[in-house]
Parts: sequence; C-alpha cells; structure tokens
Amino acid sequence: MSTVTTSTIITVRGITPDRASIEIMTTTTIGDKTYKDDPIWYNWSNSESGRARMADVLQTDHPDYYNAVLALWGDTPTVEEPAAPSVEEAEA
Repeated sequence: MSTVTTSTIITVRGITPDRASIEIMTTTTIGDKTYKDDPIWYNWSNSESGRARMADVLQTDHPDYYNAVLALWGDTPTVEEPAAPSVEEAEA
C-alpha cells in the first residue's frame, strides 16, 4: 500500500501597509506521485472587514502568516470600508 501525505504551500505574493496577497495550495503525494490542487488566491485590504476575512483564513491554521501580516499592518486599519450605497443608488 502506498503512503499518502498532504502538505500546504503558502506563497506570500505581497504585503504592503494597505494590502496583503497570499496564495495557498495543497499537494497530495501518493507513493512517488504528487498531485497539486489549484491554488487559492487571497487578497485582503487593511480594513476592519479585510482583517476579519484574513483571520478567518489564516489565524487558526497558519498563525505565523497571520502574525506576520499584522506585524506590518499594526493595530489600526489603514483602509476605510466602502460606504454603503444610498437608497437612491441601490434602486437605480
């Protein structure tokens, strides 16, 4: 019977004070064959909602990456949330 192993490859595509872009890909090795899943790209803004979405993806399973982004971003978001559309805009 072949040995099966899985691993996660995380690639930081860019981190700035306002944004973070990270790619996460899972590979599965069965015996001497390796299979790669399609990578998932994440792009977060340094806003309240962007920080929350990033925490959902990274905080539990990849805390080192989560902490690295927050180390650069600091304690305060730098990107404001987009304003909700007015009633007139939403009905147009």
